[in-house]
Amino acid sequence: MYAAAVAILAGISEHRMHPAFHLALVTGLRRGELLGLRWDHVDIDLGQVAVVQQLAVERGAPVITELKTESSHCVVPIRRATVKMLEDHRAAQSAEATIAGGARENSGLVFTTTLGGLTDPNNFSRLMRELISNTGVPAITPKGLRHTARSVGRVVVGDDKVMQERLGHSDVEITLGTYTHVVDEQHRRAGELIDEMFATASTPT
Repeated sequence: MYAAAVAILAGISEHRMHPAFHLALVTGLRRGELLGLRWDHVDIDLGQVAVVQQLAVERGAPVITELKTESSHCVVPIRRATVKMLEDHRAAQSAEATIAGGARENSGLVFTTTLGGLTDPNNFSRLMRELISNTGVPAITPKGLRHTARSVGRVVVGDDKVMQERLGHSDVEITLGTYTHVVDEQHRRAGELIDEMFATASTPT
């Protein structure tokens, strides 16, 4: 699964949504959590993202909703390569806003349409299928990205409890206004190890 994931990242490195697939693999975020992530929930200085909401489909339309359970709330450390990727992605997003002018929506989300709107989860899945088919890699779903993140993490981190917490199966308490939860060194090291596994594949050649 790791080899396929690396091939996918390398094959789509120039696509505007590449950072979404990269972040899914290094964090294990669910599709809805990924698409519901706001820039307000990304702390570049501390190198972490807070999972506090999700993007779901209700009555055929994408909407921001609360997470299903309190245990889904978590803070996930990200390391140097992923932080740099997100910084570059934000710069590219700003460039899109300049081009679109007043036509662009300011949703505050990390991953949006070219006009800044909510990314329909079903459209995201379809885009993923199309991009992967062009790489020649066997099909993988958004849920498959999460499973790959878990599998790779268990191997390189070697700590099931850390990986369980990293994937949002813990009792970490977070409020929407602030996420000052202190992530211990184990979790930061886990993020660094996983980051290193995917960093090269996410660097455009």
